[in-house]
Amino acid sequence: MAAVKAALNQSIIRLLTEHMESCVARCVAAGELEELDRLKEALALVLRKS
Repeated sequence: MAAVKAALNQSIIRLLTEHMESCVARCVAAGELEELDRLKEALALVLRKS
């Protein structure tokens, strides 16, 4: 079970990293700071579920 959870966590980290490097960076550069709020919410959700 621990191996499955570790694999899932790695997948989540990879997805969030890709999202930060593409969408979030582009939005912040354009001054759309709402995307940072969405990222914070996603991180909070992931941390609560782990």
